Amino acid sequence: MIIDTCAPFTKLSLKKGREMGLTEGVTEMTIHSFSVGPLKVSEFTVQFEDIEADGIIGLDFLKKTGAKINLDAMTISSSRT
Repeated sequence: MIIDTCAPFTKLSLKKGREMGLTEGVTEMTIHSFSVGPLKVSEFTVQFEDIEADGIIGLDFLKKTGAKINLDAMTISSSRT
């Protein structure tokens, strides 16, 4: 997964979408839960796109989880307790 602080929306690859049961022509899906490391959200809508990476974590996910990125330690955590 790629963290992109300029991407407004979280996107997953079409390959991942097919693994999740995405049908032809569908470009987004609300999934029950979505997590990256220690960050987790419920009922989260992701978009699907023909990309090489498994996915791109966008600002929608980062803001919803209160993500805190530490570039010195190369870690991601939540600013919320």
